[in-house]
Amino acid sequence: MIIKSFLISDLPVIPSIKLGLVDVRDVAEAHIKALNLDPKICNRIIISCTGLWFDDICNILRKNFSNISGVRVPS
Repeated sequence: MIIKSFLISDLPVIPSIKLGLVDVRDVAEAHIKALNLDPKICNRIIISCTGLWFDDICNILRKNFSNISGVRVPS
């Protein structure tokens, strides 16, 4: 929903918020590894990254999708 809001310029301003984002392939790999661990040894696997500010997300979207009709990423 957030990305869609950025692509159609539905938000009047870009909020100063940082999100932690993780690639779905990394999540899938972690699930597979977790299935193979001894449950007595490990019960948590943490997947994290440095995160992106909403402004950074908008810059990436603008760079990659601004040539598509109807896309107006806020600046």
